[in-house]
Amino acid sequence: MTKPPYRVVAWGDSIAAGNADTAWPGVAERSCQVVINTGRPVQVINEAVCGKPAAHAVREFEARILPHRPDLVIIQFGFNDVRHDGSRGPDPLSTPEEFEQHLASMIRQCRGQAQADVIVLGNHRTRTNIRFPTGRTYEESRILYNAIARRTAAQAGVEFHDMSDPAHLPDATGWQELVVPDGVHLSPLGVTVYGRAIATWIMQHVTTSVPRPAEGDV
Repeated sequence: MTKPPYRVVAWGDSIAAGNADTAWPGVAERSCQVVINTGRPVQVINEAVCGKPAAHAVREFEARILPHRPDLVIIQFGFNDVRHDGSRGPDPLSTPEEFEQHLASMIRQCRGQAQADVIVLGNHRTRTNIRFPTGRTYEESRILYNAIARRTAAQAGVEFHDMSDPAHLPDATGWQELVVPDGVHLSPLGVTVYGRAIATWIMQHVTTSVPRPAEGDV
């Protein structure tokens, strides 16, 4: 009897969305199927959207995440929440306090409505020196919002991995290799590093999960 697929949804911004050719969810799925396959198929569904902040994504759970009936949701936001688009005067798209509320709500939705496990990712380092109206640089903002993501995950009792941790970069000689010249988006090597690391975490969940009944089964 064929085992039902273990469904993973990537819920994030352009870091997961990637481009038409490559993105880490695809690398993670291939790694799970080809390299560390334990006999249960793994499907990684990419619901990440370029430019999306948690401030907007939090309202899209029922449309973008719940229909997939995920076993695991991987959440990574922050790079767009620190942006200023002029719509909020001196405030970014999510203030630190708002970002914490958005993440906490997203985790509750995944665990409560979808009955899914959750992994929260902190963002990798950047190499851009833009200074925002808040007075913080892009990198200072990343550090702050990563700390919020870590704290929010801990309070909710879910897994957190900081993608700026050098321990996650076995294929790179330095974090600078993970990003393209804009200083934020992933290089081809960055996509590979992300995908391989995340595949390992996915498979740890797969090996301890109990398959759900197929939709419609009693």
